[in-house]
Amino acid sequence: MAKRLPSDYGQIPFLVLIGVPDKAALFRVINKLNDNAIGHEVFYEPDDNLGLTAVATYPLTQEQRRCLSNYRLWRNDVAPAPIQMIVPRYPEAVPCES
Repeated sequence: MAKRLPSDYGQIPFLVLIGVPDKAALFRVINKLNDNAIGHEVFYEPDDNLGLTAVATYPLTQEQRRCLSNYRLWRNDVAPAPIQMIVPRYPEAVPCES
């Protein structure tokens, strides 16, 4: 969203992440944004037919931020651990017997 801000935008936009448990909750967030006239963009993921996966707001006023204060912030310490890649190990090469 930041690249859509006018070049003379006088503030630094903050990125705040929230998480919702499922797609129904994501639709409730979108309805709340619409009900409170908060500008936003929705994202549809075409891969694997996932459809609607995220929503992002335009920069918010303090009053608009209060409308969304009931949502829990995403925290890194409770995020799933990244999946470790398993790299196969090969034994040291040995010369072939002739």
